[in-house]
Amino acid sequence: MVSHDMRTPLNGIIGFQNLARDEPNLRSEMQSFLDDAHHASNHLLTVINNLLDTSQIKLGKLALQLKVAS
Repeated sequence: MVSHDMRTPLNGIIGFQNLARDEPNLRSEMQSFLDDAHHASNHLLTVINNLLDTSQIKLGKLALQLKVAS
């Protein structure tokens, strides 16, 4: 499945970023680099999820439920 092939490697990258960000002796410059990479990775994961949802909607495999919102 394409969604699994796209999400799994990215989740691995995000997981390793989290481990690196938790390192107690990390220089502030390196922390900043990791924070930027983590933000970009999460943004990319959101884009991938949205693209996959859109393709499922177009194929008629995902039903939308309309609800009233304030």
